Amino acid sequence: MPGDSDSPASGVRRTVRLHRVARRAGVAKSTASAALNGRPGVSQATRERVLAAARELGFRPDAVARTLRTGHTPAVGLIVDPKAYALDSRLAEALTMRYLLSVMEELSLSGVPVYQVTLPRLEVMGNLPISAIQIVTVEPVVTLPDGFAFGLPVFHSAGTLNHNGPSVWVRHDFPALLAEVMDHFIAEGAQRPALIPRDGPTTWGEEITDAYRNWCIANGRDPIVCPSRGEPRQIADLASELIGDQGVDAVFSLVGECPSLLAGARRAGKAVPEDVLIAGFGDGAAEAMMTPPATVMSMCGIENGKLVAAALVHGLTTDEWPSEIRASHRLVVRESSRRSTAARPPG
Repeated sequence: MPGDSDSPASGVRRTVRLHRVARRAGVAKSTASAALNGRPGVSQATRERVLAAARELGFRPDAVARTLRTGHTPAVGLIVDPKAYALDSRLAEALTMRYLLSVMEELSLSGVPVYQVTLPRLEVMGNLPISAIQIVTVEPVVTLPDGFAFGLPVFHSAGTLNHNGPSVWVRHDFPALLAEVMDHFIAEGAQRPALIPRDGPTTWGEEITDAYRNWCIANGRDPIVCPSRGEPRQIADLASELIGDQGVDAVFSLVGECPSLLAGARRAGKAVPEDVLIAGFGDGAAEAMMTPPATVMSMCGIENGKLVAAALVHGLTTDEWPSEIRASHRLVVRESSRRSTAARPPG
């Protein structure tokens, strides 16, 4: 449109206000707001016209301006995939529960309200006064509906997020995580380390499995991958087969609890750690109370929750958003994978 200096083509970088989107789309400001927030009462044709105008103009809500205009404290919408809760208990705690509790606690202590819904009901967020969104999911790809939270910053853990607005990827360095475990196994004398991933597509599971195969190629070892549904008995059966029949002498499980690995090793007539090394995911005290105490890869849920909450608070205050947040992890070495006296002390 001639004379529209908010167009990206004009070379002038100015904050694009909602009224300009409405004018470009030929609708009322209230209609544009409803379309951009996914609220009902807007025809599909009108919604698409408003979305096209917003994309063309580079519109996105200004959290700081909204707070000053409305007098409301900026809030965060927390959307959780139920599948993240449905993971086996230790993994759910390591990947989801501690992280979520930490995010909510830190935001609350900073005076930021939090609204939480499950992923299937994410449309509800369109009716709430939120200025940023955090999505926790195990899905590789998440697509937000057209018009939902248009332009709002979205923090997410998916491999791919289809969204019209700033996207902040909260991710672990899974190849580095996998290499730390495998290198530790080799340093402790293992020759045939195996991996037990979750049966079914998840972003982190696929990435770790790919990293394991690449690690095996780089280190001249045959990859041994046995997916599991996460049931304790099945994990014990898998571990027994791997250790007893395939000569595996180290197992890293991404699912289930370490006691299942220990049970499988004993069923195969092998001792831990003398004959076989084991490690799994975990953030709690249960693995430390095993006999022998189990090595775990901690996903540092509390620390990462604080990190993300700090980024959210900063963004809500300054309207500055990072493109990525690299989450922490920590290998906690205990007796289940320790043979040498030079190994690191337990965490």
